[in-house]
Amino acid sequence: MGQYLFNKQISTTNDKESLREKLSGFQAAAILQYALIEGPAMLGLVASLKTGNLLYISISGLLILYFIVLRPGKERIEKHLRLSQELKKQFDMSEHPLS
Repeated sequence: MGQYLFNKQISTTNDKESLREKLSGFQAAAILQYALIEGPAMLGLVASLKTGNLLYISISGLLILYFIVLRPGKERIEKHLRLSQELKKQFDMSEHPLS
């Protein structure tokens, strides 16, 4: 579900013109996706502590590993936002604030 909502929100973000709007949309989509992964992981940890069942903690561990794989990086952001050459150049200039 998190991946579906992420892709849906990213597709609406790709229509925006400015880099700031695109990055804001990506950030909102990523936060939603991470929350939908973090919730079940935490629930699994609590269930494992309450019941002592290692299955719950192993599922939580897998979700945490998936959470780490999804961490935002420059390449991932550029790939999902489909930045034009001009926006990539602006994105690469990290010392200048976004306009």
